[in-house]
Amino acid sequence: MITLRKLLAAFILLQALAVAIQAQAPEASSTKTGVITGIVTSSSGDLPTRTTVYASPLGGTVPPQTAVINSNGAFRIENLEIGVYRVWAGASGFVVDPQSIPPETRGIYHTGDSVTLTLRKGGVITGRVLKNDAPVIATPVRAFRVRDENGKPTESLGAVAERMTDDRGVYRMYTLLPGTYVVSAGGMSRFFGGFGTTAYDQDVPTYAPSATRDTAQEVVVRSGEEATADIQYRAEPGHAISGTVSGFPDAQGAMSSGGTVTLTDVKTRTMLMGAQASMFTDHTFVFYGLPDGEYELVGQQFSATRDVRASEPKRIKVQGADITGVHLTVVPLPAITGRVILDSSSPADCVKRRATAFQETVVSVRRQKKPTKPGAPEDALADAVPLSALEQGAEDVPDAKGDFILRNLRAGTYRLNVQLPSAAWYFRSVALGANTKATDWKVVSEGVNVKQSVSGLTVTISEGAAGLRGRITVAEGQRLPSRTVVYLVPAEKENALNLLRYFEARVESDGAFNIRNVVPGDYLIHARAAEGDTPRMISIREDLDLRTTVTREAEKAKQSVTLKACERLENYEFAYPPAKP
Repeated sequence: MITLRKLLAAFILLQALAVAIQAQAPEASSTKTGVITGIVTSSSGDLPTRTTVYASPLGGTVPPQTAVINSNGAFRIENLEIGVYRVWAGASGFVVDPQSIPPETRGIYHTGDSVTLTLRKGGVITGRVLKNDAPVIATPVRAFRVRDENGKPTESLGAVAERMTDDRGVYRMYTLLPGTYVVSAGGMSRFFGGFGTTAYDQDVPTYAPSATRDTAQEVVVRSGEEATADIQYRAEPGHAISGTVSGFPDAQGAMSSGGTVTLTDVKTRTMLMGAQASMFTDHTFVFYGLPDGEYELVGQQFSATRDVRASEPKRIKVQGADITGVHLTVVPLPAITGRVILDSSSPADCVKRRATAFQETVVSVRRQKKPTKPGAPEDALADAVPLSALEQGAEDVPDAKGDFILRNLRAGTYRLNVQLPSAAWYFRSVALGANTKATDWKVVSEGVNVKQSVSGLTVTISEGAAGLRGRITVAEGQRLPSRTVVYLVPAEKENALNLLRYFEARVESDGAFNIRNVVPGDYLIHARAAEGDTPRMISIREDLDLRTTVTREAEKAKQSVTLKACERLENYEFAYPPAKP
């Protein structure tokens, strides 16, 4: 049960954390001239009149600014600091249409952008939880999204909804993404684990209709529709995993030195629940209601400075008995530190030398998932990385000097991405080490290897970029492949090894494409069907085989284009498939 002492301690902790966050917030500027405008549309029904758009500055701790759409769905957010923002819309009963978010933006926009956001009606799962025809009252019910609406499996680490049953045993979850779900009742709450919140904490969760996870009924959720999943509660006792966490720094003032422990099911890669490891309980933790299986535990502590301490993942196998004495040690996580340099050597007359370029640049990394050997278990990894960090990344906006920090990384190899201030800029070079003028092609093609903190990553960007917008045409009776990509490769042999001279862009269903931030020069242009079946496009800079194939095909097709500094070439057309030599 929750004691008065625990409630008081939690309140003090929250108050101290709020004060610390306010202390970290940057001072307001007297010149807020940035504006983000746009429109919110719905692919499945009219939007509520109070649909709200949010703009949150990257790298900041201040609350997002908001605007309510007008009768036409348009919005305008003013008085923003010039910079980069994460922008999204929210409305009761609606969800973001993930297919509407351009992969190249990842929902991140600059002040001055005009943004189109698409919402759709969420789905609903409802039902009753009964035991011997009597309602099971105030027990948590969870819905785990296991496949998207196209039937592709999802690593549902975050795609979990939770509600409590009412006095009739009824639950109702709304605003769900379309897809396929499994639904369970009982066990510890996913969000309030460790406090003994219900009478069913120590039970193994019962999956609809009255099953284990392996035999659970799959529930299909469609946009704007309601699905039913009743559960006959089994009330089977489960096992417990308990232990301690160490490595927290000493408490300072009213700030508690404590953290959390997450528990992930290894087989389904689903984060099932979290538990507190507070100084008021001697940093102990406990999970109840676990069936036999293999689990992964990770301890972590978050701070107002955004630095995280975390433990190595620990695999625990539960088989017929409780597990006690588990110990986790949290340590500071590595970071990549570096600097963005604004190249001032460009002689082009069109260069404007924007003073706000630093605060409009985003430097990010994405952890490269290591391939497993044929026949190896899907979760076999060469290094100890939590399941929740397999697709880990970090991002930052440089400060006034151009310095950036990519925080809280696990060991692994990370791909670098630079989101430039505008279409007028291009990525000139990248270096790791003292020589900042020579591009380190290994960083571009293979990424940055992180075992401990890495420093000295230098990114140079230049103004004077070119752009190419056009359309691919097809012969009568033919059509483009559903996932076509258009490529630019350097035409000059001396630039063949310059990986920053290779570009790609997705082709829309009508054949339109747009390639931005191009280094001025001579190029061969080529289009072909995308390789692989993953939503993320394979980068020609990162894949040697793809680069070799595209270059060879482009040289045979001999379709060339020259792009001058600051040139925006519009209405460019070429045929697909390319003419045979």
